[in-house]
Amino acid sequence: MANVPPLEASIGAENGEQLRATYAGLKRHVPLLYAVALANVVGLHVATGGEVTSFTSPVPPLVFLILWRVRHWLSNRGAELSPRAITKELKKTLLYAAAIAGAFSVWAQLLITHNVGTINSVVFFSSLATIGCAYALSSYPPAAMLPLGLLGTPVAVRLFLEGGTPQVGMGLSLLLVMLLTWQLLRAQNHTVTDLVSSRLRLRKENQRALAAEKESDRLANIDVLTNIANRRALLSSIRSSEEERQQSVLALIDLDAFKPINDAFGHHAGDLVLETVARRLEEKFGDLALVARMGGDEFAIHWRSGLSPGSTLAVGHEICRLVEEPIVVEHRALQVFACCGLVRQEPDYGRRVDLLRQADLALYAAKSRGKSETVLFSQDLLATEDRHARIGRALASGAAEDELSVVFQPITKLEDLEVVGFEALARWNDPKLGFVGPNEFITAAEQMNLIGILTERLLQLSLDCAVTWPGNLGLSFNVSSMQLCELGAARRLLAKMEKVGFDPSRFQIEVTETALLTDFALARENISILKDAGAMIALDDFGAGHASISYLREMSFDVVKLDGSLVANLTQSKQTLQLLEGVLSLCRSLGVRCVAEHVENSDQLATLRAMGCDMVQGYFVGRPVANSKLGKYMSLRDCKQIARQLGRW
Repeated sequence: MANVPPLEASIGAENGEQLRATYAGLKRHVPLLYAVALANVVGLHVATGGEVTSFTSPVPPLVFLILWRVRHWLSNRGAELSPRAITKELKKTLLYAAAIAGAFSVWAQLLITHNVGTINSVVFFSSLATIGCAYALSSYPPAAMLPLGLLGTPVAVRLFLEGGTPQVGMGLSLLLVMLLTWQLLRAQNHTVTDLVSSRLRLRKENQRALAAEKESDRLANIDVLTNIANRRALLSSIRSSEEERQQSVLALIDLDAFKPINDAFGHHAGDLVLETVARRLEEKFGDLALVARMGGDEFAIHWRSGLSPGSTLAVGHEICRLVEEPIVVEHRALQVFACCGLVRQEPDYGRRVDLLRQADLALYAAKSRGKSETVLFSQDLLATEDRHARIGRALASGAAEDELSVVFQPITKLEDLEVVGFEALARWNDPKLGFVGPNEFITAAEQMNLIGILTERLLQLSLDCAVTWPGNLGLSFNVSSMQLCELGAARRLLAKMEKVGFDPSRFQIEVTETALLTDFALARENISILKDAGAMIALDDFGAGHASISYLREMSFDVVKLDGSLVANLTQSKQTLQLLEGVLSLCRSLGVRCVAEHVENSDQLATLRAMGCDMVQGYFVGRPVANSKLGKYMSLRDCKQIARQLGRW
């Protein structure tokens, strides 16, 4: 018979899961274990007539010990034990199994010694107790070996020592049965150990898979550049707040002046700007809200628990202030600005797309107002958005082409108030939409890539009118940035003039800084072709952009049209007056004529004349009129009467 492995070695080979499996197996087999032990103790006692020569019978202590252990296991039947506590219980089981098996064995030997006639009963009940208890303890091999080693083996040896043929045969049979039992227990133990190990490996694989899934889910919700939440995480947060019917607040933030930084200093500087903005927003609002990057230079903040109505706009202004703090990149202080659109989520809004759309409408309204603006969504914005959608549908259907018209605003020399030409202004009156301003439909047409079609139509209408004017009057026409930056755009414009017989020398094309920013090289090529044909080139809205002076030097414009913002505060702001004087001086030094737009009163007109401005445009000197009324307008115009009204000539 093999040696019984020591407890510490066995337990040392067990991990927590194996300990729990061993303990669970013992709990399942405890009733069988003690039923077998108790039945064989009582059975042997009855079969031998209760005879034992020792002055103290071992039966009462054995019965007491068995019942004591039964009580202990029943009291701990539902308890969940830690691996350390299980180890202690296994040690106790080992000790009690050794005590019961040892006591039973000593009792059996005493019975055989003092009464050989009891040998058959002793062999029978001892064998049953040995095999039964070994199987009952099979989930814990060290304990299962004790009945085999302490009870069965001594009985078998005693049978061999008796020397009789029947006794030797019984001893040999008992040894073979115990050997078979030991092998079966060993095989079962290996099977259980392998099963537990497989289960542990499967659990570990599942845990690793779950951890990988969680990590993948985490990465799927994180913006790689800024390490804050991304659009996916924001949508999930909005969805959760809607399901819980929370009155959350969403802010969308768009950065201004980010693209020039990216272009001038490279993507590394742009990335640092985005990372800095993300960190500032996260540090300020991350404890109470989800801060996310939507993509590009757009961010979002979602307060699932909402904000008080009075503080919502204040938070928007705080966001803009945080963004506008200078950002140091490679010893340069860079600055970006922000616009913020906010919306308060009501429980009945319904879908997350509504919330995002409303925040986006608020952001669009903020951006249309200028830098550092904050707008809180209102139902009026939905009406505006609906109008934009209807305008888009009308443009897409082609209905706008037949409804477009042009009016002409005079461009007047300041020296003698003589009209030298007219600027063509687009007009659109729709039966359902009513009057649609150029700022509405031109922006929509550019977004829908329909601006080329509209421009062609407006140019044709303008040329058809201008060709009938006196030869001393010119036509000024605005070309969109998209059209100016199309290959062959200049030649198409010249072809239209040639077709109607309009002299290109009477044509002035107005371009904006935005057009030049879109594709400078292609815009320059088209402008050069038009200039070679005799057309004049005017830089429109000078002073509203970022790089007008460099364009004046590189593009050789004929005319500069001063942005209305320089004229509006001309008589109220000394700083504006000084700025305008500087611009006019620069234009004179470059040999470029100036046109001041949006002249609305006599004070502005007189100041501009005194400063040496060449031409003016505005309601004070001439409102836009239809072509059919131009003749009457020119015939009724009395320059001397106008001069007397001014009182400053």
